[in-house]
Amino acid sequence: MKRILALILCLCMVLAGCGGAAPAETTEAPTTETTQPPISIEEYSQMVSDSAAKIEKAALGVGNLALYQVKFMTNLSKISGNTNVPDDLLEKSLAWIEKNSDYTKESMDADFKENSADYKAIMTVKAPEEAAKIEELYDTYFTAYLNLYNLAMHPSSADALATDGNEYIKTISTVKSQLDILLSE
Repeated sequence: MKRILALILCLCMVLAGCGGAAPAETTEAPTTETTQPPISIEEYSQMVSDSAAKIEKAALGVGNLALYQVKFMTNLSKISGNTNVPDDLLEKSLAWIEKNSDYTKESMDADFKENSADYKAIMTVKAPEEAAKIEELYDTYFTAYLNLYNLAMHPSSADALATDGNEYIKTISTVKSQLDILLSE
């Protein structure tokens, strides 16, 4: 038994020696260009400007939906003392916005899907170096819109609707002004 183990051990050592490392080659790893060269600042600015305008329009509807929800919850708590979000709050607020504007749940969902696709396209393109601040502001702008949309479409509490909704609307307004300044240059 010891001889068999010794033979297997020797065989393994011989095979390991025979199959030793080949001499290192001096070739470099192949480089594959997976990204396009940066697009021009003009083209990038136009993409962001077009997307920001669509987000602004969509945020108006979603923001009004959230504001209606805040007012509804404020009045409900004054009347009944109840601060829990009713199960039908979204349906009631959507009925109100559809009655008083051109916005519908379907149009807000479609806008959200389109704005998300635009965001993905802009954030995956190789932006020129001089567009770093525009890219940062655009990311903040879209994120505030995304959060506002989620908040209005999935209301969880009166406090979140009031506090967070107001913060997202303020961010959208402030950042849009900053973007407009940078994109006008």
